[in-house]
Amino acid sequence: MLEEISKLIKFISKDENGKRSRNLILFFLAFTILLLFINRYFISIIINQQFFLTRSALAKLMISNNISPYSNDISAILGNYYSSRTKNITIDNFIYRDPIYQLLILFPFSLIVNLDWSFAIWITINQILLFLILDQIYQLFDWKPDLKEKGIVFIIVSISYLSLTFFLDSNFQIIQLFLLLLGLNFYKKEKAVLSGIFLGLTTIDLFAILFPLVIITALIFKDKKKLILIWIAISIILLSLTGVIFDANWPLKMLRNLILEPDIFPFIGYGLALAGILGTPSISIVVNIIPLLIIIWIFVEWYRMPKDNPQQDFWLISLILCLNPILIVRNNFQPGIFLLFTYYFIYNLWNYRSEGKVKYVVFTLFLIIAIFLPLLGLIFPSKLGFFKSTISINLINIFYLVFILYWVRWWILQTSASYFINRD
Repeated sequence: MLEEISKLIKFISKDENGKRSRNLILFFLAFTILLLFINRYFISIIINQQFFLTRSALAKLMISNNISPYSNDISAILGNYYSSRTKNITIDNFIYRDPIYQLLILFPFSLIVNLDWSFAIWITINQILLFLILDQIYQLFDWKPDLKEKGIVFIIVSISYLSLTFFLDSNFQIIQLFLLLLGLNFYKKEKAVLSGIFLGLTTIDLFAILFPLVIITALIFKDKKKLILIWIAISIILLSLTGVIFDANWPLKMLRNLILEPDIFPFIGYGLALAGILGTPSISIVVNIIPLLIIIWIFVEWYRMPKDNPQQDFWLISLILCLNPILIVRNNFQPGIFLLFTYYFIYNLWNYRSEGKVKYVVFTLFLIIAIFLPLLGLIFPSKLGFFKSTISINLINIFYLVFILYWVRWWILQTSASYFINRD
């Protein structure tokens, strides 16, 4: 043991590669500490902590006090929990409808007495994962940008509306996208067990990823990769059994809350769900046909999909990631960070198929829609309030991306799969 430690010290102190690794690690640690303090004293003050605070409290109550998060009295219990703490949050009529095992992620944060530091650590971890997400996307699409391009892309993505939606809700979407990309990358590398495990873990917030996960599992089934499907099922079963330790009947209680106190489609009618987020007392019954039309749309694209081109699989996943918020009618149609997958898929195609400066068109449009339009809405709320509206920006992003996906699709249809997989 001492000999191994001695070799390690010699490597990082004398070897050139060791010195570079040491300097990189020290830079990462220093940057992380700086980011943590910025998040603690600046960022955490101005962003919404509701999601994090309620669920971290539920995690502690569940594990330490044996209180079910699906309890009918959970709103009053949470109110009492925070009555003796420094945070004042609104918990009127709160009902928990998500898988119980998602709370295990937040339990370590609930043990930190200072809630501001706890939340700052949560933000910092998600910011680091955002950087790792970009690296996973590069691997998935066989994209090899230089360091300068990586830096520019990371800065732009970090300040884009897609990333900032995390701060509107501080939810699990960054973690879910990271797990999804890990699962797809291991699928691409034919590591079935790891692919199945990570895809199974994406169910921590089931409805945020429900329809994309259905499409991905269907694509895996089409490719006859049954071992991946088996491990997805094993992962979900093991996670569910872990939840049983804390609440033996949690699946039934979750279904009870979803059915008796529904807030999303399909547990309530599509028209009612849409009226709820639009803030209108009623809406035309005609809108109830929207989910059926979207499902037919997806089936048609599945039927038209070439069987020998893996890029078409990415195209279909990108499409369903855009349409998923419209299907589930949740959080003002917010697709959040998931749309990064679609943006990068489009930009990657554009980057390798276009000549000159044409390939920067998508990137420029991304800047306009994801950064400048929301900024204009904030600066001129009286004249450009439409761009400030969360619903408006979400729908603009979705429809813009669907349009561009069909624009670039002919490249996929007319190009052999080997062009994308074997390019330098």
